Amino acid sequence: MNHHESISVGARRMMLQPQRSAVVLLAVGLLVVCGCEDHRVSPTSPPAAPTTGASQSPSTAINRTYSAGGTSEAPGVSVLVSADRSEITTADRLRLTLSLTTRDGTAVDWLPPKDRLGDFQIAESSQQKGVPVKGLTTTVYAFLLEPFLDGTKAIPSLKFSYREGAAATRQILTTEPIAIEVRSMLATETEPTELAPIKPPLHLPSPSSAGRWVVTGMAGLLAIGYPLAFVMARRASRRHTQSLDPVDVVKHRLADLRSRIDLQGPDDGQMSKSIAGELAASLREYLSALVHEDVRGLLTHELADRVRKRTAASSSTEEALQVLGALDQQRFSSSALSPQSLIYNVEAMERFVATTSAHFSKEVAT
Repeated sequence: MNHHESISVGARRMMLQPQRSAVVLLAVGLLVVCGCEDHRVSPTSPPAAPTTGASQSPSTAINRTYSAGGTSEAPGVSVLVSADRSEITTADRLRLTLSLTTRDGTAVDWLPPKDRLGDFQIAESSQQKGVPVKGLTTTVYAFLLEPFLDGTKAIPSLKFSYREGAAATRQILTTEPIAIEVRSMLATETEPTELAPIKPPLHLPSPSSAGRWVVTGMAGLLAIGYPLAFVMARRASRRHTQSLDPVDVVKHRLADLRSRIDLQGPDDGQMSKSIAGELAASLREYLSALVHEDVRGLLTHELADRVRKRTAASSSTEEALQVLGALDQQRFSSSALSPQSLIYNVEAMERFVATTSAHFSKEVAT
């Protein structure tokens, strides 16, 4: 079992705890109900008439195909995006599958996400490349997605960079966002449930009896405690899965930003400023882990003084601090950095991470 699978097993065990507690509370409530009964049997009541509430249509799967390049009969690249449901609850998982098919001679560059995909957390992911058949090769990416809040959420559009032949120019195949409706586990006033009148088979105690208050209290604990405990367990499991190695986190982010820079146009100033801001945020987060202190909110010169005091002097450290100062100044500049300058900053951060990654290895060893 790898590290990711062990995290998933631990998270499932944490999520089972509130369910076991709810079962215990329900058993206690049933015992109280039986104890409060005075053994007087009421006459058998006729079966209740069926309710006439509106039936809810089942959630349907979503399948969308996008193609580009080649010809209409034989495209150079195609992507089949499949979601197993269009509507889930906050306790469900959504299965998303991307089937990427390329023709011989077509090269596709796409880096699959690891942590998040739009409004969803990635719980599990896999990748499987098939055997070429009649000049076509299909790679299947599978993701298990978890929501956190209810509402209308979206799987974002995905961009696949491809090139037909070594001398051809690079093109972009873009998919459309997919809207997913996430319903809360808690009942709301906007979704009333029609119930038929219930006639109990046993005679219930009088309103003045203490047993009725006990039963009401147990029912309230079940109605409030179970969803609350479930949500708390989900949050605790997500905090556990997010405790990743800072070196792996920053390396993945730098690789993702490098691929976005390659897709950036020469005059796309808005994307350049966005990438510069994410580079600065990633560097500040890595420095916080390096010095064991949250320095993300400090000014640039304050952060530099703190890092110099707590780390060994090196040229890569000074280079990284200079890059951070230049990226922070971009927030107040009207001009945007060129793709070449952004690539230089990414390479400087990669050198800094390679130099300081041994610091985390020593901490694990001790």
